[in-house]
Amino acid sequence: MVLRHAFLGAFFFAAVVAACHPASSAGGTTCQSAPLCPGQRVDACTTTDDSGACTKVSYSLGGKESTCAACGDCTAAATAMVSACTGSVGDAGGLGDAAPFGGDGAPATEAGGDGGGNKPVTACDAPQSCLAGGTLQHCATTLGGACVSEAYAFSDGTRVSCACGDCAQVAALAEAKCLGPPDAGTDANTCGTSPALHPEATPGVYCPFTAAGPAICAAGQQCCEPPLGSGQSSVCAPSGTACGVAGSRVWRCEDALDCAGSAAGPVCCGVGAIVLDATCGFHRGTAFTGSHCAASCAAGEITICESAAQCPAGKTCTPFKTDGLAMGVCL
Repeated sequence: MVLRHAFLGAFFFAAVVAACHPASSAGGTTCQSAPLCPGQRVDACTTTDDSGACTKVSYSLGGKESTCAACGDCTAAATAMVSACTGSVGDAGGLGDAAPFGGDGAPATEAGGDGGGNKPVTACDAPQSCLAGGTLQHCATTLGGACVSEAYAFSDGTRVSCACGDCAQVAALAEAKCLGPPDAGTDANTCGTSPALHPEATPGVYCPFTAAGPAICAAGQQCCEPPLGSGQSSVCAPSGTACGVAGSRVWRCEDALDCAGSAAGPVCCGVGAIVLDATCGFHRGTAFTGSHCAASCAAGEITICESAAQCPAGKTCTPFKTDGLAMGVCL
């Protein structure tokens, strides 16, 4: 699962694709500053016309600018901007926008509300796992029941705030930081990034190429990935249901954790073949139709893993990539 951990529940994708919400009806450009690069701040700017409608959204960092494909469609631009950051993604770098975190890694929540609405109260969605480790949460602060601010908070202490209803650009940046840069090299003539193991913190398969970008399906869901060139997006669907596009790859597991407690069995099995790309120096999957849980993998199937402990004795968990995903195979 390239780009895998992490990520992001439905709240996140809704924010990424939400339309811009200008601060006023007057035309012009307004910017928010987000401390998502180590020691640097990315400016997310929205330009509106005289009627207040969004006409352009862009990011800038150290003289570099990346413009969104459309207002509310900032996934690619945000990912490009995060990729341009110097230093390692995920380093909070002592940024002044960090918030205090509680013992469970969540931002501290104001307690002791007396019901009178005279104290701000912060509530956070469930944390989502990120590619480089750690978690991301979306939090909203209310006062007297009315939203006063939103934030995307990482467990490393990085916290990016935004005005209520005006978080699309910040959400896209947070998504890009959490997921990491997209995998390249789906073409056999291009190596792109080397695959790596991404053990899951909680059950949920990674689903590339959804309409809102990469997603983590909820536990108990499968990812339906349509054939390349079909023009259709991947979707999460209840496990065991038929995919809506003929020929879709059906990913029901990408880690043994996805099969924990499954009536089908505790082993994650892939249906496809593994070949060594000698030019690039890593393994690729070919002719995959998906994966499923089983008591043991049938002849011709592979055992998918995310750690050596998930492999039989004498075998090791070797990374490979296929169809926008990176996983491990017991070899």
